This record gives sequence, structure tokens and C-alpha cells, in this order.
Amino acid sequence: MNHGEVDDSYIDGHPVLGLTVVAIEDSSDATLPDQLVIAGAYADAFVMRSGCGLVAHCAAGVSRSSYRNLATIMLVEHLDFAAALAFLRHHRPQANPNPGFVDQLRKLEAQLLAGQVP
Repeated sequence: MNHGEVDDSYIDGHPVLGLTVVAIEDSSDATLPDQLVIAGAYADAFVMRSGCGLVAHCAAGVSRSSYRNLATIMLVEHLDFAAALAFLRHHRPQANPNPGFVDQLRKLEAQLLAGQVP
């Protein structure tokens, strides 16, 4: 391996079984389709329930990964946005999804409360 290359086959000494890249800008008008957020969160839940670890990250680890992680927490743990954010910030204090992501998560929260998401 040359210096400067990244070996993404291991994270903290654990083998990486899969890698998915979702390109999204960290701007207040960037959103993912609701179906993609929900499908991704359920995929995350499946991975976690199978006993595997899961890492979701973005360049700064502040906004975009928080967005994805919050959607997963809300769906898997059946938490509202505020409770999911408190849970995430307990483990990652710098978690701070941008206003556009917050709007989309609030929409997901309303769908969950209305029973529109399984």
C-alpha cells in the first residue's frame, strides 16, 4: 500500500462486508426521497439485527451522517425526532443535521405518528 491510499476493507480492525456510497450535498435544500430514507433505514436495521456492526459516516460526521442515523433510530427504536436526536447526541455530541434534513426528518416523524410507515 502506498502512503495516502486508504484501505477500506477494514475499519478499526474489523472486515468491511459491504460499502454503499450515497452522494448528497450538505445544503439546506438537499434531501433524499422519502422512500430511499425509509428503505435505507430498514436495511440498516436488518444489518444490525443480524449481529453485524454498521458505520454511517460523511466527510465531517456532523450533518449528513446524522440525517441517515436519525432516520434509522426513529424507525428502529420508534422514537420521535427530539428523542432520536437526544439519543444520537449522547453518543455523538457534534451531530447536527442541517435545516433541510431536519425538515425531512420531521416529515418522517409525522408519517410515523400517523402510522403511514410500517
